[in-house]
Amino acid sequence: NSNNVDDTPIKPGPTCNKGFQAVLVLRKYIGDVNNLFAHKLEVMLGSFRQRT
Repeated sequence: NSNNVDDTPIKPGPTCNKGFQAVLVLRKYIGDVNNLFAHKLEVMLGSFRQRT
């Protein structure tokens, strides 16, 4: 039914600081892994850092 409204509060997303902390932790562990997937993920994380 289109008349139903969900009044559940929306949980706020993570802050930029928490995002940066996650990126730093992931980069630390990626540095220890030497394979193609890890390299691609590291590039994506670097891209994320440049956009924020």
